[in-house]
Amino acid sequence: MIQTKGERIFFCIFLIFLMFIINWSTGAGNYYSTMDKKTQDLQDKKDIEIETNSPMEIITASDKNKFTMNDNDDNKDAVQKIIYLIKCLSDEKKENTLTNELEEIRKTIREKKAELISGDLILVNKWTSLEPSYVPEDLIEIPDNDSSETIKCSIPGLQIKKSVYEALTNMFISAKNAGYDDLVVISGYRSYDLQDTLYKNEVNKLKQKYGEQNAEKKAAEVVAPPGTSEHQAGLAIDLTISSFLQEADPLVEEFGQTAQGKWLQENSWKYGFIIRYLPDKKDLTGIIYEPWHLRYVGMPHSEIMYKNNWCLEEYLEFIKEKEHVQFKEYDIFYSKVPLPEEVFIKEFGDEIKYSISGNGYDGYIITIAKNNS
Repeated sequence: MIQTKGERIFFCIFLIFLMFIINWSTGAGNYYSTMDKKTQDLQDKKDIEIETNSPMEIITASDKNKFTMNDNDDNKDAVQKIIYLIKCLSDEKKENTLTNELEEIRKTIREKKAELISGDLILVNKWTSLEPSYVPEDLIEIPDNDSSETIKCSIPGLQIKKSVYEALTNMFISAKNAGYDDLVVISGYRSYDLQDTLYKNEVNKLKQKYGEQNAEKKAAEVVAPPGTSEHQAGLAIDLTISSFLQEADPLVEEFGQTAQGKWLQENSWKYGFIIRYLPDKKDLTGIIYEPWHLRYVGMPHSEIMYKNNWCLEEYLEFIKEKEHVQFKEYDIFYSKVPLPEEVFIKEFGDEIKYSISGNGYDGYIITIAKNNS
């Protein structure tokens, strides 16, 4: 029993302290429980899982339980060696502690000076732009009078990269076999200056409706400002159908609802193309839905993007985050450095098929086709 005034005061202080401890413990428990849930949600978002009934499967290095290599895979050791080389050469802290082998590779990389804006996977958008002087290599002109009339163009002299032309030819042949022989290419490569003219024309057209400042923003959603257009990279084409050529603007959203537009949405990925500007990706791409705008990225990247409904921005960040992705017979790597050809020949042999593309801003995507696919 509490007898004195001092004892009563001490007891009250003790009760207050005890209540504080209980409340703090409960609050902290709730806090950490909430944080654990947020952390798990984030992890779930990062570790993308493909449904078991999906026609494809992606295995990444972060999927600890899934990341296994086929023991019968002749390239198993070579893949692991590439992963090791990328990690060592990308680590700036190891600059002065490289082995002789790594130092030789580093020297080759410095001498070749591979461009971040070279390859089929370069990102070009309002945040990652091209210089006014940039002109892609291996541009070719689509023949005006193709003997097989495979590719129809609205105007003569359209240019695209050679790799795009070959894929486009195969796609047009398949479209024709499917009964769609009225697809027409309206636009291919555009120079910086031409893009500048198109953008200014769009701004002037919208000024009266939106005012000068808002007109520039609205115009940029429809016509990319100079330096931010994929057409300058020679990797993009705009398509329509013959009947739309009679319209004031043959590039309209309604194209996506035509039989030809739907066929492209469902089949263009098979030839290395993607519908670049999807309806629900404007916040990521900066461009409204454009069912007529196809971008060449090559296989297997187009298949992965198509079947996951990813835009290019999402896909490049996915590869960067995972660092190594296995998909079917392909190994795809993200690297801060462009490994030279000699490395792949040494590890995989002369017959291996591989490609290296800059992503346009901070690294390279290395794609290896195993089993000589």
